[in-house]
Amino acid sequence: ENVHRAAAYEGAPGGEREACAPWDGERLECPHAEWTWVGPTEGELGRVRMPCTWTHPLPDGRPLDVVFENVPPEGRRVAGFAGVLDAAAARGGPDVRLALRVDGRPVDAIEAGAEPGYATFAWTIPPSDAPRRVTFRVSAPEDGARHFCWGATLFAEEPAE
Repeated sequence: ENVHRAAAYEGAPGGEREACAPWDGERLECPHAEWTWVGPTEGELGRVRMPCTWTHPLPDGRPLDVVFENVPPEGRRVAGFAGVLDAAAARGGPDVRLALRVDGRPVDAIEAGAEPGYATFAWTIPPSDAPRRVTFRVSAPEDGARHFCWGATLFAEEPAE
């Protein structure tokens, strides 16, 4: 878990963004509402209890960005999972989108949460000689009962066989 090294930003109408509070020892508190924070938790996804990063989407499809600066250039692949916690998924609602951006460029995205359980992903990151900015962007058309949780791991390039 490296979320304590991240910064988080709420998207605002017109393309502006508002910073969430810095790491307080438990989470990154965001200004929208008491449930809008980014941090480690654990919950059930598909009846499997697992640790994950809570990132509740904002209303009106506005993005909530979790940004990691100075990510080592050796990282070439991000793999993980995403979903809406079971108790909230049972209430119904739309998918939540988790999109990966590297140095401001879109890499890939996954949608999960309309159905109970979780989805997995494995995305290749373009090569670089310099540290990068990696952004996980969370958004949903509706934010009610979208208790979104995800986890991701950065892997170095696979060795040639």
